[in-house]
Amino acid sequence: MILLIDPIAEFVGTLRDAQPDREVETVTDIDKAQQYLDQRGLEVVVIGPSFNNDDALEVARKLHAADPSVSVVLATRTDSASLYREAMRAGVDDVVHWQADRDEVRDVIDRASLETRRVRSYEQPEDDTPQAATTIAVFATKGGCGKSFVATNLATLLADRYPGEVVLVDLDLQAGDAALMLQLVPERSLQDAAEYGDGLDDQALRGLVSKAGNLSVLAAPSHPVHAEEVTPEVVLRVLELLRSMYRYIIIDGPPSFTEQMLAAIDVIDNVVVVSSLDVPSIKNLKLSVQTLKDLGVSRDRMKIVLNRADSKVGLGVREVEKSLGTTIDIALPSSREVPFAVNQGVAIVNVRPKAPISKALREAVQLFDRKAGDAGSGRARRSRQKD
Repeated sequence: MILLIDPIAEFVGTLRDAQPDREVETVTDIDKAQQYLDQRGLEVVVIGPSFNNDDALEVARKLHAADPSVSVVLATRTDSASLYREAMRAGVDDVVHWQADRDEVRDVIDRASLETRRVRSYEQPEDDTPQAATTIAVFATKGGCGKSFVATNLATLLADRYPGEVVLVDLDLQAGDAALMLQLVPERSLQDAAEYGDGLDDQALRGLVSKAGNLSVLAAPSHPVHAEEVTPEVVLRVLELLRSMYRYIIIDGPPSFTEQMLAAIDVIDNVVVVSSLDVPSIKNLKLSVQTLKDLGVSRDRMKIVLNRADSKVGLGVREVEKSLGTTIDIALPSSREVPFAVNQGVAIVNVRPKAPISKALREAVQLFDRKAGDAGSGRARRSRQKD
């Protein structure tokens, strides 16, 4: 059920057109709205546009305090970055202009409903102690290995198993394309997280993610000029908040050991190191594995992925393992369908679920699925020597 406070006929019509299969109730003030909060079927409260901004934010605070699980959407006559930040701090989950079209209103309400269901379905351990998310970084020090392909598909598979409980964070701040590979054009990114400074909290961060089906995505800055704004401190704060908000965090890392990536390595559970079957990539893979070990990431916290492992290029998996001095954990086959999926902005595990590459990815995700065995119960830590 959707509850609209302070209905304006034009917006009521848009809202009902956007959600034709759902019950939409209208009330005129917060006192009447609070009578609905004890109804489990209520998922979204929309604060109507005839409130001024200050009054609307005060209503949002009261609603959030009364029932934090109910998502709050602000329908506003004004649209500004400062209002959006204030709204997130007041407990608002999303903001939509009151004259937005039906499709935009539908998307906003759908996201808010999904967030309510996610919060309500979150399972606490028996001791009522919140369980921190498992954090998995997908990394490669050479471009073209399929790093983002692996990250987006692993994240998609986990999100299909745990809808609304998986977030993909693009830490390739100079040239991140995780959003592009999922056909997203995000309005907000890690750059916005940096702009919040010390004011960044879970409510604000929730407003910065985009949705790709069941998956949440926190995109890289839209332009590389903003990469330096996302400092290691920002990365650590973002990951700290996300750990209490989601079950899984998948990081699509940069193609080098940046300061931001080094900060992330301090707090991750597993690193997935990706390489393709060619000599330059294997050389970089060997260096990456050794560097990660030097940083304190034990081998059991690493998963080595060899992409296009069946390519006929005069080099085989056994030769790679001999060169590395360790085994390949995940061997992904070549597939002509991969470029098609990437160019279409879709996850191959969704559009070609029976393909050998999809089967291999599903087997890979079992290494991290808590229900299949907890692969992320520890924490990777690294110690730094002071000069």
